[in-house]
Amino acid sequence: MKSMKRKIILVFLIFFLIGATFAGGFYFGKSKCKICPPEEIDFSLFWEAYHKLQEKFIEKEIKDIEKELG
Repeated sequence: MKSMKRKIILVFLIFFLIGATFAGGFYFGKSKCKICPPEEIDFSLFWEAYHKLQEKFIEKEIKDIEKELG
């Protein structure tokens, strides 16, 4: 009986320590973020390049593969 109580207490203690470590790391990471991304990012240049690549290269490769497959 005594052994069972010790095991239960040990399991709860382990879970508590894991939870406290996670919470502390989360709080520390939010408050001390030195390399956090900026609030607003303009992706217009990225999407413009993506669409040009899709128009000029990706479509052609897919059509060529479809011709080969039948």
